[in-house]
Amino acid sequence: MTDPALFGGAIPICGAAGDQQAATIGQACLRLGDTKATFGTGAFVLANAGPVIPRSGHRLLSTVLHQLGGVRHYALEGRSSWLAA
Repeated sequence: MTDPALFGGAIPICGAAGDQQAATIGQACLRLGDTKATFGTGAFVLANAGPVIPRSGHRLLSTVLHQLGGVRHYALEGRSSWLAA
């Protein structure tokens, strides 16, 4: 719940998403294999891997993408700083 003093009443907080996960959800990458790429001060690629934790043999990060209805979905994430190393 938010502090009631901030908005004139308490508001329930029902979800939260990090920067790249929020962008992936916002771009409707909700099915297995859906992928988004963001280019700006950094370059990030996230690919929806479904409900099984993916294991990369190519230095990609396994990360939680979202959890809806009690089912957690994961993504493989690659960042430009990792790709350059």
